[in-house]
Amino acid sequence: KTTLEPLQDAIELSRNQGDFEFAGYTTIAYTIHLFFIGEPLTVVAKQYHKYLELMTTLKQSFAPPFINIWQQLVANLMSIEVINSPTLLKGEYLDETKILPWLIETNNHSSLFAFHLVKCMLNYWFNDFEAAIAQAQLARPHEMAVTGLLLIAELNFYESLARLAHAQSLATGDTTALIE
Repeated sequence: KTTLEPLQDAIELSRNQGDFEFAGYTTIAYTIHLFFIGEPLTVVAKQYHKYLELMTTLKQSFAPPFINIWQQLVANLMSIEVINSPTLLKGEYLDETKILPWLIETNNHSSLFAFHLVKCMLNYWFNDFEAAIAQAQLARPHEMAVTGLLLIAELNFYESLARLAHAQSLATGDTTALIE
């Protein structure tokens, strides 16, 4: 929680100094921290909306897709949307069938990493461990884009949890390759 105030200060300072790009990067860090420190999802959703508007006003095109991925995750978890599958990122903020090809086409590696991390987490939370592992592997090629952010540690954490959970469902001889 101690990271939030300095990140908010950095966003405001960089905005006031006209360094909108740095404001964008700091906003991404802030939104990540806000989710992972365990703030109530209603608070997270409001802050995501606020900072998405700021990034749009500052014309920072790289940050909104990143924030939208997390907004849709929060919406899925809050069940704001009527969805057939809680692991599908499709709703008010994002349609994964449209955003994923665009992220690939535009080489938006930080958002690609976030997309696959979020899908890994959702699949883990909703007990599709094989899909969680597959999403973690899809995130790996994009790690360099998020170096220094909390996200790599989160991917390692959720991938490890998914591998352990999946290993429990396999016969004893089949687990060695999965855990390696």
